Amino acid sequence: VDIRMKFAGMFHRGKRTPKRFMMRLKLPNGEVNAEQLRYAASVIRKYGKDGCADITTRANLQLRGVQLEDADEIIEGLIQRGMGSFQSGMDSVRNLTGSPIAGLDPHELYDPRPVLREMNSVLFNNGRGNEEFANLPRKINVCISPTRDDFPHTQINDLGF
Repeated sequence: VDIRMKFAGMFHRGKRTPKRFMMRLKLPNGEVNAEQLRYAASVIRKYGKDGCADITTRANLQLRGVQLEDADEIIEGLIQRGMGSFQSGMDSVRNLTGSPIAGLDPHELYDPRPVLREMNSVLFNNGRGNEEFANLPRKINVCISPTRDDFPHTQINDLGF
């Protein structure tokens, strides 16, 4: 069961938080708008002290305290708001990263956010998962840097552009 749940972005920590899951999202370039953030907050709010969110090193969100019986409703709510959780773990392409100041940097050669959004859409079927890019031999980290300054550190990713 744990392996199948990981495809949906649900991670069980049976010893530390029995019957509760951590749900990792997919946010290309770490972009999140107010509506999306409010939705994430509403998801964890209902779990009281067991609910919280983490910001990951790949500019992503993890929602903690999620109960399995709520997962389908949460996932649908994510998709309706342009987010997703499918394939955020296991051996798949991880959250796509880019510059933290994309679109604002006066020295960027181009804004990578539209490319990252499109890649995310194709790789993960608009948040619903894509078996073609699941169960890879190993996880793959992808990053696009729009400047010579390389703020997102492409050299530490498997594929850096």
